[in-house]
Amino acid sequence: ISSVKYYDSDGTEQTLSTDVYQYDLYSIPGRLTTAYGQEWPETRSGKLNAITVTQICGYGDAAASVPGPIKQLIIGLCVDLFEHPETNIELRMTENEAYNQYLANNYKVPAVW
Repeated sequence: ISSVKYYDSDGTEQTLSTDVYQYDLYSIPGRLTTAYGQEWPETRSGKLNAITVTQICGYGDAAASVPGPIKQLIIGLCVDLFEHPETNIELRMTENEAYNQYLANNYKVPAVW
């Protein structure tokens, strides 16, 4: 997690100190909680999306950082979508058997929900 921002009761955006929160990215879904002895700050009443959590995940900025099997699976999924568009119109990536059995199960990157 690179930042937790919120709008305080006056409507001013603030960045929460990392001393206030802790996170667990090993649970599914991940969790963001207050650190021991800390409390969440008051946020702007009635403001939609008053809290924003920014998380950076993945294998890095460079394509070379992405494991080869993931690249191969992406190529295969794209070829399948291109060659058989009629069967993939309603198919979500998470419903694709190859995605579920290979990519999702072997290369999960945890996220906070």
